[in-house]
Amino acid sequence: MFFTRWGPSLRWDDVQPLPPTNRYAPMLLLLLLQAAGPPPAPDIELNVHARAREVTIERRGEAKLAVHAEPDAGSRAEVNVQPKAEGRTQLRNVTVDIHAQASLADPDQNKATVETGSPD
Repeated sequence: MFFTRWGPSLRWDDVQPLPPTNRYAPMLLLLLLQAAGPPPAPDIELNVHARAREVTIERRGEAKLAVHAEPDAGSRAEVNVQPKAEGRTQLRNVTVDIHAQASLADPDQNKATVETGSPD
């Protein structure tokens, strides 16, 4: 290193390569980012957007929507209802959005148990 009137200056001989432990860090980071790409698309997908002028709730309780695949490799369902009932039995201008998806696992990796009846 030598000094000029503008400050210290580096010569090419002064530049040292990164130590071996840090040399591959940027490349490793790139590979990890590529491997963590978007998840694969689901095998079955359902998207519903429904509107109703009026909804009458006849019974109290809770309604659920579930999605299941066999062999399952990650299934989920999301439901959004506007407006919320909050104890009312009459709702107007109801909007329901449903997004459900199911992914099937590889049957060779995840063998389901076979149910057989007893012989008579």
